[in-house]
Amino acid sequence: MDAITSINDIFSASKMSTTYLTVLLKCVGICFLTEFTSDTCKDTGQAALSNIVVFCGRIFVLITALPLFTELLGIVTELSGG
Repeated sequence: MDAITSINDIFSASKMSTTYLTVLLKCVGICFLTEFTSDTCKDTGQAALSNIVVFCGRIFVLITALPLFTELLGIVTELSGG
């Protein structure tokens, strides 16, 4: 847990919201799980299933990061004067 504590300390020192850290860790977890599952499918000869797993993993990452995209859009709109 030292790595998570270190990352949390970095985010705290930068005064960034811990929401970003939560989303980042969730996305990394989804990526690791997707890669492991995809490789397992390839090892068993199921290349088509592997491609579907990768596609679903990408969708899950996009859904998980959606609040960040919404916040980024709000910042861009505010900076552009809208």
